[in-house]
Amino acid sequence: MQLPTTENPLTTADYLLILGYFSVMLVIGFYFAGKMRSMSDFFSGGKQVPWWLSSISFWMSSFSAFAFVAHSAIAYKHGFVPITIWIITAVTMVLTAHLVAGRWRRVAITSPMEFVEARYSGFLRQALSYLGTLLIVLDDSTKILAVGLVVSASLGFPATQAILWSGLIMMTYTLLGGLWAVLITDTVQFVVMMAAVLVLVPLALARVGGLAGFAENLPEQAWMPVAGKYTVAYLVFLGLLQMLSFCTRWSLVQRFYAVPTDRDARKVCYLAAVLSATVAPLLLLPAMAASIFLPGVEDPDQIYGLLCRHLLPAGMLGMLIAAIFSATMSSLSSDYNAVASVLTTDVYRNLMVREASQGHYVLVGRVITLLVACLTIGLALAMDHLGKGLLLFDLMVIIFALFGPPTMIPVLAGLLWRRVSAAGALCGMLSGFTISFVARFLGPPGMLLFSAFLGTTSGAESLGGGISETALMGISIASTLAGLALGSLLWPGSEDKRREVNRFLDGLTAQETPPAEPATGSQAVFPLPIVGIAVAALGAMLLAAVLISVPLAQATCSLTVGSLLLFFGLGLVGISKRFVPGTT
Repeated sequence: MQLPTTENPLTTADYLLILGYFSVMLVIGFYFAGKMRSMSDFFSGGKQVPWWLSSISFWMSSFSAFAFVAHSAIAYKHGFVPITIWIITAVTMVLTAHLVAGRWRRVAITSPMEFVEARYSGFLRQALSYLGTLLIVLDDSTKILAVGLVVSASLGFPATQAILWSGLIMMTYTLLGGLWAVLITDTVQFVVMMAAVLVLVPLALARVGGLAGFAENLPEQAWMPVAGKYTVAYLVFLGLLQMLSFCTRWSLVQRFYAVPTDRDARKVCYLAAVLSATVAPLLLLPAMAASIFLPGVEDPDQIYGLLCRHLLPAGMLGMLIAAIFSATMSSLSSDYNAVASVLTTDVYRNLMVREASQGHYVLVGRVITLLVACLTIGLALAMDHLGKGLLLFDLMVIIFALFGPPTMIPVLAGLLWRRVSAAGALCGMLSGFTISFVARFLGPPGMLLFSAFLGTTSGAESLGGGISETALMGISIASTLAGLALGSLLWPGSEDKRREVNRFLDGLTAQETPPAEPATGSQAVFPLPIVGIAVAALGAMLLAAVLISVPLAQATCSLTVGSLLLFFGLGLVGISKRFVPGTT
């Protein structure tokens, strides 16, 4: 395909903005480094996080460059399908609020795996800690790879550099500031992302004649809620995987037990659901419009990067690159902190050093964050070579189908169902792993028949696979549930253990518990003025970068966005003076 020649090269303003953006993120990390006095501070925000801050972080942590890369690739090829996925996402978030949000706030202190030993056994606590870590590391590797693809397509330099630098920056500020740094930067990144996306949407629509031209020129099949291999069965199983992730993924459930009350924990999901149903679809409109004015792109995973190059004015390309980094930084920094909390609390403190100072455990958490981040970056580099010819979204689905149900269903069952025993949880984990791996990589005839029954065998040739992603998701979920039920039926556990489990679950279903008290030694954190100062600083940086390097006639859009960010940030600081004690 011959690309348009009206490219906007990366300007000095873009480079200055990207550099300034990362500087602000690192300053936030350094600011919170001195405030992390205990494990509760570092891993759960002292249980004093405002629900709106936790909700924005929850949404940004469930986000990533996937929304720009993988979902945009599907929108470019199939139209409305990823919007269907986001609507399903919103529904699953609401269900998560009702099922487990309040329970997680009651059961977890510094790690989401702490309750597993009381509910099941110490062995399962360790097994699920290791396997859950493996799932998150693999999933995060695909997210870093997504950043590399966008930056490579939009800036024209190798993805390897983007993978390395973005991974190192994310690692640094998570390493320093713990959960508070993650929450604050998530919120700043949300504002930056919205500013950049709201510029790209009208520019893309203008290329196709506005909304009227978009509706007229988009092919009829692009309006269908399902298409290609993304069948009803595929979306149902994908929704179930999303549900498992929202209910049990460590970085997400952290947002439930970081807030003061059960009601706040549920509100975390409600606001995130609204954002999924309203904001997320906006990200996909430029890719859908690109199928009209930029047809024939060979690698759909690069479509968002190409849009950036051909549409954005001087200065705004740097802003959108920063926004794409933002989405992934939010997700990865959350995962790094959550994995560190599990490995520090459930492995290191539980098995190695039971008695040590809080400062010692915070240091261990930072070392583990460093190791996990380095491993993730290395795997992303490997995936860049091994995953050729496979859409990034499909790679993510394969990873989640293989590892998600066996590690997540036993955890969710432990929160909800009394009759599930430790033996049942272990059987579910083992049967889910074994059967899904055999189905994917060996594909015996029975598995292929199941795949055909569900409607497609597409993608079977990728990664040595024998069946479709649709069938793999169904097999993984069904085999895990079957093992869970059979194991619990055959080995229900002792009478004493069942009484212990009943007492445990009675505590989770009791009436609303009182707000959590601040952890001993925790310092009060007032996030609104910090967010306002960071946003205002980014707006000022955009204004300065454009004014010193771009002719005024070409800078109208960037100057407008910079001014809006500056005044919005200052407005947040002004509002905070009314609510935050001692703010000047």
